[in-house]
Amino acid sequence: MVDFTDRLDRYLRQPKDITSFTLANTNILKDIKELDDNIQSELDQLSRLDPESSDLDPRERFPLSREFEAHKTSLDQLRQQVRKSEAAARALDRFLMSLRTVDEDISSIPGPPCSDAVVLQECRSKLTLIRQSIDSLKEKAPQLDLLLQGARLTVTRDGIPASCLDMVNVLVRRLDESDSGLVSQQKVLQKETQSKTLGLRKRTMLGEMKKLQDTIEAQGLKEPTMPALQHRLRALLDLEGQLQAQNCELQSLREVQEKQGGGENLLQELEAQWKETQQAFSDRRKQYSTLLELLKKFQTCRSLLSSTIQKAEQAISDKASYMGKDNLQRSMAKVCDIKEELAGLAGPMEEMRSVCKQLQTELKKFPDCSESPFEAEADTLMDSWLDVTEKTDAYMDNLRVGLELWEKQLMLGGEVDSWAGAKLALFAESHAFYNEQQVLTMKDEIQANEENITHFHKKSIEIQEMLQSQEAPLELQVMETQLRKRLEQVKELFTDCTDVFEELIAVKKHLAEKVEDCQTAVENIQSRINETNASGPNVEAQIQVCSC
Repeated sequence: MVDFTDRLDRYLRQPKDITSFTLANTNILKDIKELDDNIQSELDQLSRLDPESSDLDPRERFPLSREFEAHKTSLDQLRQQVRKSEAAARALDRFLMSLRTVDEDISSIPGPPCSDAVVLQECRSKLTLIRQSIDSLKEKAPQLDLLLQGARLTVTRDGIPASCLDMVNVLVRRLDESDSGLVSQQKVLQKETQSKTLGLRKRTMLGEMKKLQDTIEAQGLKEPTMPALQHRLRALLDLEGQLQAQNCELQSLREVQEKQGGGENLLQELEAQWKETQQAFSDRRKQYSTLLELLKKFQTCRSLLSSTIQKAEQAISDKASYMGKDNLQRSMAKVCDIKEELAGLAGPMEEMRSVCKQLQTELKKFPDCSESPFEAEADTLMDSWLDVTEKTDAYMDNLRVGLELWEKQLMLGGEVDSWAGAKLALFAESHAFYNEQQVLTMKDEIQANEENITHFHKKSIEIQEMLQSQEAPLELQVMETQLRKRLEQVKELFTDCTDVFEELIAVKKHLAEKVEDCQTAVENIQSRINETNASGPNVEAQIQVCSC
């Protein structure tokens, strides 16, 4: 047991020195493995010597068993510590193997000088992949350091205490140095290449910018329409990409020029050509943008004017299938609103005329552009606006007059209806006439109301014409029908009452004649009686003769 402990202590005290990412003592894993095997062998022997299975006296067996178990427990604890150290040693060995692989990968990257830019870039790409491996090892190093520390293993590098992280940083520095060398070589190659191609690049760029300027200035306009302008703007934006590419190239040339010096005159020529090309692009884009904005304003004004004019025309031409008084009032309110909208078009109309003038001015900059119809279209809209405004005013006047006539019709109808109601009530109570004058007066009233109904009908037709309806308003037709019916009722009762009155007059006349005959007879009798002598003979006979 003491031998095992001493061997473990010697193993732990001995630093694990590392050279070139390799353990200097290659027997470290072998030694710890051998110690573990020896402890296991000792434990196996103890298992075979179990005191419980011996024939010793129980009093002698008990102390022996206790010592046996204590020794076995110590061996188990020692074995656990050995295996912990072994695990840490093996983890360190695997980590060192990974470090060696990375170290070999870095060493495989060729160093300068190298005149092939492609090879240099490939090497840098390989270094990028190697850096990823190093980053992974860098994340694992602190954990391994803790594992070694827990196992009481000391690591040195070339005799100097070191950690796993320190060894990773060594590779990081090697990688950075290698990459720095490649970058420097790339810069040298780039400088050489730039020096060789600078003149060619300047000449090429000068030709490209002149060609680009010619292309920009050749961008014309054949049709003054939104689609044509949008197409031209898209084409111009495509050219803007080329312009930006030339700007980047010019900036690159400036940087090269600053580093190399010389060639100022040629660079000045490039700068001047760049400004001309950029100005040509800006001017053309501004022209297109201005035209596009003006066209949008023109279309907005035209849309507002056209929609309002169309709305007014629709309001004038719309005829309700049933034109009641409420509909008439609503139509008046609608037309009144439209009149206000039409009156508010003066500003947009003036704005559209101003836009037309600006469009004409801008389009003169494009000789190939076809003649624009903007002014003619504005004149047409102006004429339509004035015409529909006049029609709307006339239509509003007709509606207003029609409503006034309607109100008068209602008043006239009410008067006739009230008169008819009063006469019907009068005829229903008693004999309506007591003398001939009353009959004549009634005839005049009937005739007057017949004329009122005829006037009512004519005015209904006039309202129909005012409202441009297919027939007279239904409300007035119904009222006229009712008035005519009421008048016919009055006329029928008037005829009946007139007949009764005439019969009464005839009876009165007949009775008057009878009364007159009787009165004459009485007077004759009285006269004869007076002539008869009361004292004379045959008085009674004479009286009888008189009475006959």
